[in-house]
Amino acid sequence: MELIWFTQKNILRVYPKGTRITSTNFKPLRAWMHGVQMVAFNMQVRVYMGDGWRKDFSQAHFDKYSPPDFYTKLYMVGVPADVRKVRTREIIDDWIPIWNQEFSFPLTVPELALLKIVVREHDAGKDDFAGQTCFPVSELKPGIRVVRLRDKKGKKFKSVKLLMRFTLE
Repeated sequence: MELIWFTQKNILRVYPKGTRITSTNFKPLRAWMHGVQMVAFNMQVRVYMGDGWRKDFSQAHFDKYSPPDFYTKLYMVGVPADVRKVRTREIIDDWIPIWNQEFSFPLTVPELALLKIVVREHDAGKDDFAGQTCFPVSELKPGIRVVRLRDKKGKKFKSVKLLMRFTLE
C-alpha cells in the first residue's frame, strides 16, 4: 500500500538487477500494477544465421584458399548502465554461418538505446569487415526478422543479411 501511495505523487523507475546473468526476462506487469511509471526491460537477441556473402563478395575476398570464418558482434549503446558488447562464436570455413546464439541486454533507458551489429571474418592478422547495421531499440519489432547489412559507407548490400529474433519484455 505504501508503494501505491508513493507512486500516486512521485515518479518511480525500476529495472532488472545489474548482476542478473540469466536470460530470463524481467516481468514489468507487477511493477505497473503497483503504480510504477517507468519499468525497464530485457531485450533478447538471437542470432540464427547469415547469408549472402557468396553473392556480394568474390570467392577469394576473405580467404584466398578457404571459405570465411564469420562471427558477429552485438553492441548495446546508450546510457552508461546499458552499454554492453557480446560476440557469437566463430563459424569456421562456411559461407552460410549458423550461430543460433541468444543474448540478453537488460536496459534501464530503452528509449535511448541503440543496437549495433557488426559481422567480421576472422583472419590470422586483422579481421575483415563483412557487414554492419544499427537500430534504435525503440524501433525493433518482436519476432523473427531478416536484418539487411550495410557496407562501411552505409550502403545496403544486395544479398548479405542475418536472420535474427528479437524479444522485448
